[in-house]
Amino acid sequence: MQWGVDFVAGSISGFFGVAVSYPLDIIKCRMQLELAQYSNITDSCKKIVREERIIGLYKGFSAPLINMISINAL
Repeated sequence: MQWGVDFVAGSISGFFGVAVSYPLDIIKCRMQLELAQYSNITDSCKKIVREERIIGLYKGFSAPLINMISINAL
Protein backbone atom coordinates (compact mmCIF):
# COMPACT_ATOMS: atom_id res chain seq x y z
CA MET A 1 0.00 0.00 0.00
CA GLN A 2 2.93 2.34 0.67
CA TRP A 3 3.94 2.20 -3.01
CA GLY A 4 0.59 3.74 -3.96
CA VAL A 5 1.12 6.69 -1.65
CA ASP A 6 4.67 7.12 -2.95
CA PHE A 7 3.41 6.98 -6.55
CA VAL A 8 0.82 9.70 -5.93
CA ALA A 9 3.29 11.87 -4.00
CA GLY A 10 5.84 11.53 -6.80
CA SER A 11 3.24 12.44 -9.40
CA ILE A 12 2.22 15.54 -7.47
CA SER A 13 5.82 16.63 -6.98
CA GLY A 14 6.50 16.12 -10.70
CA PHE A 15 3.50 18.26 -11.60
CA PHE A 16 4.46 21.14 -9.34
CA GLY A 17 8.12 20.97 -10.36
CA VAL A 18 7.19 21.45 -14.00
CA ALA A 19 4.44 23.97 -13.27
CA VAL A 20 6.88 26.25 -11.46
CA SER A 21 9.93 25.90 -13.69
CA TYR A 22 8.31 25.75 -17.14
CA PRO A 23 7.29 29.44 -17.41
CA LEU A 24 10.84 30.46 -16.48
CA ASP A 25 12.19 28.20 -19.20
CA ILE A 26 9.78 29.73 -21.75
CA ILE A 27 10.93 33.23 -20.80
CA LYS A 28 14.59 32.20 -21.04
CA CYS A 29 14.14 30.62 -24.47
CA ARG A 30 12.18 33.59 -25.80
CA MET A 31 14.87 35.98 -24.60
CA GLN A 32 17.57 33.89 -26.29
CA LEU A 33 15.72 33.64 -29.59
CA GLU A 34 14.34 37.17 -29.83
CA LEU A 35 17.14 39.30 -28.43
CA ALA A 36 15.96 42.66 -29.76
CA GLN A 37 12.36 42.28 -28.60
CA TYR A 38 12.97 41.86 -24.83
CA SER A 39 15.24 43.99 -22.65
CA ASN A 40 15.12 41.96 -19.40
CA ILE A 41 13.28 39.08 -17.72
CA THR A 42 10.52 41.29 -16.30
CA ASP A 43 9.89 42.93 -19.65
CA SER A 44 9.83 39.54 -21.31
CA CYS A 45 7.28 38.14 -18.87
CA LYS A 46 5.04 41.22 -19.16
CA LYS A 47 5.05 41.14 -22.96
CA ILE A 48 4.32 37.41 -23.15
CA VAL A 49 1.41 37.70 -20.71
CA ARG A 50 0.08 40.86 -22.40
CA GLU A 51 0.19 39.41 -25.92
CA GLU A 52 -0.66 35.75 -25.26
CA ARG A 53 -2.24 35.85 -21.80
CA ILE A 54 -1.02 33.53 -19.03
CA ILE A 55 -1.48 30.53 -21.32
CA GLY A 56 1.48 31.81 -23.36
CA LEU A 57 3.79 30.81 -20.51
CA TYR A 58 2.54 27.22 -20.68
CA LYS A 59 2.61 26.47 -24.43
CA GLY A 60 3.99 22.98 -24.94
CA PHE A 61 3.49 22.14 -21.27
CA SER A 62 2.05 18.64 -21.74
CA ALA A 63 5.19 16.85 -22.99
CA PRO A 64 7.49 17.78 -20.08
CA LEU A 65 4.59 17.35 -17.68
CA ILE A 66 4.00 13.73 -18.69
CA ASN A 67 7.74 13.08 -18.63
CA MET A 68 8.37 14.51 -15.15
CA ILE A 69 5.26 12.97 -13.60
CA SER A 70 6.31 9.52 -14.77
CA ILE A 71 9.95 9.99 -13.69
CA ASN A 72 9.05 11.28 -10.20
CA ALA A 73 6.30 8.72 -9.70
CA LEU A 74 8.62 5.83 -10.37
